[in-house]
Amino acid sequence: MFINCRNISYYTQGGRSYVIPKTFFNYCPNITSMVYTFSGFSFPQTIDLNVFSYITASKLGNINHIFYMPNFTGTSTSPCDVSNVFSTFRGLTNTAYAFAATYNENNQSVKIVNQYVKFSNVFPTGVYNNATSYGSNQNFAYTFAYYTSGYVTHEAIKTLVDNTTTNNYKYYG
Repeated sequence: MFINCRNISYYTQGGRSYVIPKTFFNYCPNITSMVYTFSGFSFPQTIDLNVFSYITASKLGNINHIFYMPNFTGTSTSPCDVSNVFSTFRGLTNTAYAFAATYNENNQSVKIVNQYVKFSNVFPTGVYNNATSYGSNQNFAYTFAYYTSGYVTHEAIKTLVDNTTTNNYKYYG
C-alpha cells in the first residue's frame, strides 16, 4: 500500500509519534492481510506503532513483510521502542520478514545496519513460540532478522521460535 514511503510525515501526541494515524484502521476492522503495507518506512525515535486496535484480532492473518526494511531513527541512549504491536493477534498465519532489516538487490542481501531499536512483546507470549507448531514453518521466519548486534534489544521473553530454521532473531555482524 505505502511501500518505501520513507519521508511520509508524522504527528506527535502525548510524547509519542505516529507515522500511521491512531485511527487509520477505524473503518476497516476485517482486514485479513497486510503484506508489505508499511515496508520501507522511516520511523522517528518516539514512534508508536500500536495503531491496529480497530482491526479484529481474529481476522488479521498475514503480516508478511509489513514493516520490512524499516529505518528506525533511535539513538544509543533512546532507542525506538516497538512494543505490543501485535500482542493481541493470536491467529496470525504469516509473520515472515515483518520487521526484517534486510533486502535483496541483484541477488545480494543488503542489510540496513546500525539501527537503535528495542522490540518487546510484539506478539502474544506463548502463542507463536511453540517449536513443534512453528519451528520449521517458513511463514514464521526471519521476522526480526538482520539488525546489527549491539544496536538492537530483543524481547526478554521471545514470542517467536528462534532456531536455525526460522532465524527470527538473527543478528548481522
